[in-house]
Amino acid sequence: NASQCADTTTVQSIPQSQFDGTLIDGNKYKLTIVGKDLAGNQDDGSWFWSDIIYDKTEPVADFTYPYKDFHSSMTVISGTAKDDPVEPGAFASEVDYNEIRIIRDPNGTPSYWDGGKWQDSPNWLVCSGSTTWTYAVDVFTAFEHNVDYQVRIKATDNSGNTQSTENTCTFKIDTGVPSGAITFPVNGDFYNDLTTISGTGADDLSKIDSDGVEIYIKKTPSVGTIKYWNGTAWQDDIIWLTASYGENDWKYTSGPGNDDIASGDTYEIKAKIIDRAGNEYNPAKITCYGDVESPLASVYNITDGGYYNPSTLTDIDGTASD
Repeated sequence: NASQCADTTTVQSIPQSQFDGTLIDGNKYKLTIVGKDLAGNQDDGSWFWSDIIYDKTEPVADFTYPYKDFHSSMTVISGTAKDDPVEPGAFASEVDYNEIRIIRDPNGTPSYWDGGKWQDSPNWLVCSGSTTWTYAVDVFTAFEHNVDYQVRIKATDNSGNTQSTENTCTFKIDTGVPSGAITFPVNGDFYNDLTTISGTGADDLSKIDSDGVEIYIKKTPSVGTIKYWNGTAWQDDIIWLTASYGENDWKYTSGPGNDDIASGDTYEIKAKIIDRAGNEYNPAKITCYGDVESPLASVYNITDGGYYNPSTLTDIDGTASD
């Protein structure tokens, strides 16, 4: 009799103690609910949730930028994150979001970026993206020259697992450009060999790596088209060649030799000196000229096999041309 029935809704929960230790990390489950009232009526068990993943494994986030000890600027911090299953073939809940902490002067008096300014209290900032994430620092002056910074990142997956050991990256900002010059060849001089090109380079803060100097050698012939030296031959397209840097000096030793130099051609050499932060300095270019023709010299007041004394040989006269 419908009038004798009362509509009731009871909120019930299953305590964790009933399934703790039963569910396996990385497994997928189906949850079926069967209701039964006090009169003994039971539903048909059609209410269920399927594809429920039980995941206890932490996700991991890490950096792609910054990636070195020195940078010239820092406007976007980026990285990747993943939520691998506990073992191959198991299931995982995937990365939900990532959080970053940016610390100024971490080994001194630290302060923390809150999205717009530095503050004293530690905090986490939510990044954009999940498996590939970014955090934009919109204030251009947030990072200053010759100051240490540290960034920390952690990931949280869709099951609520949070990375317990954050990944960190520490770096310093260097906005100063290096210095240097091309010292050989000399601007305006003539050469029959440009095998060795050399110069100087220095940087006060981040220093210069052994491959931090590049040059190009350009040939403008008296007849024909402009060419660029590629290390073994002349080619049509511009190419930068890596010099060897060390102890404030650099040298490139595979330049064009005597057979690759032509009289009357003009040679231009440019260099770029790049420090470890990515700051670039371009010293003054060098323009020099090819001369592979031997000069001519002769003596005209002495004859072959002639006889002379002090009165007839007061000097030796001749001509020279190049």
